Amino acid sequence: MNGPDQPAVPEGVGITALVTAYARAQESRAAQPRFVDPYAEQFVGAATGVATDGRLPRLGPARDDGSSALWESLFAYFAGRTPFYDRFVLDAGVSQIVVLGAGSTRGPSACRSPPARRCSKWTVRRC
Repeated sequence: MNGPDQPAVPEGVGITALVTAYARAQESRAAQPRFVDPYAEQFVGAATGVATDGRLPRLGPARDDGSSALWESLFAYFAGRTPFYDRFVLDAGVSQIVVLGAGSTRGPSACRSPPARRCSKWTVRRC
């Protein structure tokens, strides 16, 4: 994943978590975003060590300039699934969700639940 013009992915950060945050950061910047994740861009910047002032760094297939058809497809998937899963979980009325995978626990805490519902989050480090 690391190239001469790409930041290194630090140990302990899953690439899936990083590109998911990248897509969430891009969607958050859209003119009419489907959702806003105020922490996604900060996560990408902190994990890569690259300032994200105005543009996200190139990261594997992820591009912030529209130059990768592969990334545009992946971005559509990542950004499109978030409101779907958020709505599904909220409509189901569940009180607990266990998320296994993706290398980060950021996603579940971004789901906006009604104030009357208490959300619990459990982190499973190894399965």
